[in-house]
Amino acid sequence: MNALARSHRAAATRLVLLPRYWKRAIVMATDAVLLSLTMYLALAIVTQSWPGVSGGRGHLIFLAPAVTIPLLNLFGVYDAMVRFVNGDHVLRSVPAILLGCTVLAFASWTYGNLGATWYVVAVFGVGAMVVLSGIRQFAGFVLRANRSRAARERVLVYGAGDAGRQLAAALTQSGRFKVAGFVDDKAELHGCTLLGFTVYPPDMLSELVKVRGIHRILLAVPSATQTQRREILERIDPLQIRAMVMPFLDELASGTKRVDQLREVEIEDLLGRDPVSPIEALLDKDLRGRNVLVTGAGGSIGSELCRQAVKQGARRLVLFEISEYGLYTLERELAPRAQAAGCELVPVLGNVCDTAHLRFTFERYEVETVYHAAAYKHVPLVEQNALSAIPNNVLGTLSAIEEAIAARVRNFVLVSTDKAVNPISIMGATKRACEMAVQALTSLHPEIRASIVRFGNVLDSSGSVVPLFRQQIRNGGPVTVTHPEATRYFMTIPEAAQLVIQAGAMGGPGDIFLLDMGQPVKILDLAQRMIRLSGEDLHSKEAPGGVDISFIGLRPGEKLHEELLVGGNPVGTGHPRIFRAADTCVSWELAQAQFRRMEAAVRANDAVQLVHVLRAFVGGPSVAVAQAPHPNIQLVGGTAA
Repeated sequence: MNALARSHRAAATRLVLLPRYWKRAIVMATDAVLLSLTMYLALAIVTQSWPGVSGGRGHLIFLAPAVTIPLLNLFGVYDAMVRFVNGDHVLRSVPAILLGCTVLAFASWTYGNLGATWYVVAVFGVGAMVVLSGIRQFAGFVLRANRSRAARERVLVYGAGDAGRQLAAALTQSGRFKVAGFVDDKAELHGCTLLGFTVYPPDMLSELVKVRGIHRILLAVPSATQTQRREILERIDPLQIRAMVMPFLDELASGTKRVDQLREVEIEDLLGRDPVSPIEALLDKDLRGRNVLVTGAGGSIGSELCRQAVKQGARRLVLFEISEYGLYTLERELAPRAQAAGCELVPVLGNVCDTAHLRFTFERYEVETVYHAAAYKHVPLVEQNALSAIPNNVLGTLSAIEEAIAARVRNFVLVSTDKAVNPISIMGATKRACEMAVQALTSLHPEIRASIVRFGNVLDSSGSVVPLFRQQIRNGGPVTVTHPEATRYFMTIPEAAQLVIQAGAMGGPGDIFLLDMGQPVKILDLAQRMIRLSGEDLHSKEAPGGVDISFIGLRPGEKLHEELLVGGNPVGTGHPRIFRAADTCVSWELAQAQFRRMEAAVRANDAVQLVHVLRAFVGGPSVAVAQAPHPNIQLVGGTAA
């Protein structure tokens, strides 16, 4: 018996997986056979005998489906597959069958020998409605039952509101998961039955997972704030069970997502903060109607700055990027949005160290606002490639600000990092040198509003720990953590980009802004949470097959904890998450002398001297340099190309 049931389920599954046109053809063929049988039975009932299939009556038996099937198709009866048929689709068959009966009666009256009296036609019409609707309801029930039995994952829906009920109904119909009940925070709902499922309190989660064999918990709280969502996920976290999340309310309202389009829980759901509404005047100030250029446009922050520029109504957006693939990908993504927004999109494949190319680009496209996000940022790689990274980061920034001043650009924003504060890495030192270069030059040229925005890590950026941990968990581990006490600040990419734009709009010459990064996150806690949320066990004596965490030690140039402030207390601004720093500024004469020494070290291929000059300029402990000989980097217009 079990083998027969499995065979039936397998056949039903194969039927559901057939191409749509094959399924439509099967349904039409089945209807044709049923309509022929219905007409035969109608003739038998009226004549009270079993009629033969020859002569006029035989023609009538075959004419019934030939007339009715096209009409059913015309009225949209075949637009939905049988397992999704509802009352609306059944009602569509009524006018089609009535019209078919009229045609059959008219044909019988015209030709006279078909035998389709009004009694025969009436019995056929009633029988056809009953048979066609009945067979669809039965087939839909069988297919859904088979899919339901085949769905092995039992789930709880967290949230018994309208969204939760819609999700449960959609999952029940599709058979994707087997719903075992609701969980909701509202005490008045506890113990109630909705759609045939019981509503449980959150404190029963652990018991439900064990007793009911729950595989996943589906969050159906699209209107919840980020804080509320995080609190729910923190309750689920100790259960070591996979969670999935419904789309946000704005996605459902706009129609871009369906209620059953679930996604895996991302670390942003645990670390993200409730958004602070941006100040529209600040977003518009340097973007709306402006010619905007973003260097490093293909990077994590650069690409989001480009998206925001298009969204805020930039007149022209110049994508300045050294990576051909990065530029190609970003242009393809932004092209339809830019066209819809009336923004001219200009992809420029270029290197910020090429001053001649920068000068031409600034002048050719009449650039008014520059966001300088181009830099090598991966700390260990920069540590091993000083002869490439220092010219790109430091001399490239010097080239960008000099050419921006020469081209009379109105606004220049340098995207910096918390690693620039008391730097111990080459990458951090280069970013501090960039800050000092912008401050020193703009002290001589106050006509350009050049500011600096400093913040920590962004979630899911290229080279960050989040995608690395995700891949390591997918591979079964181990997850590599540098140090059990290491902490980092994290922020989502969209929030960081919006704050950079708003800070730049508030800036004056040489201002340094700090973004409120929230509380630092312990990397070990981050790794453990990601393992649990993926549904995996942490390696232990009780779970020897779980995902292990391996401590590999701090890599060259890495700090145990990051900082955001060089000295003094930050000053508040008009935005609750943007602060102004009071860092010291060196003179342009001193800065220029150090930049010339860097250029000389680059020409000499002397990585040790290059790092020595950089350290002397920005301060901080010296770092041993692991640097293989590099080809000479040629100079264009006094800066490295």
